[in-house]
Amino acid sequence: MEQVITEKVYFYLRLKEEKGKEEALTWFRNGQGYKLNVEAWMPYFTLRKSFVVFAAWVENRYWGQKMVIEALSDARSVLVFKDHEMLRLYDVAGHLRPKISLEEYKELFEDQWRDRARWAGWDVQFAYDGYDTRMILKAAAFPS
Repeated sequence: MEQVITEKVYFYLRLKEEKGKEEALTWFRNGQGYKLNVEAWMPYFTLRKSFVVFAAWVENRYWGQKMVIEALSDARSVLVFKDHEMLRLYDVAGHLRPKISLEEYKELFEDQWRDRARWAGWDVQFAYDGYDTRMILKAAAFPS
């Protein structure tokens, strides 16, 4: 995971330098494709619930990141990255802090998840508690 995150951060910084911050963030927005994965892999629920279940499944089974579903409904859901590896890596991998601030590092993570959530009909807020990251999802309009 350290290599994946390092490459993402370095690529983001390079794009930001050449194209500007907004264009660099746009590069990592994959919400429309994420939605297609959700619909293909979790066709049993509404899109909003499927997004929550799929996100937890992918993070747990594919990435090895413990993610817990604390609440699940079409109006409000909560996902929690337990002992979030991305946050821990920022602290323990000494090469990241000199390159990117913690605020911008979180912004890169949050922007990608915001785009994914938007395509599934969610607005999302983030709350941090140590290395735990909570995503609080509230129903929103689906993008057109």
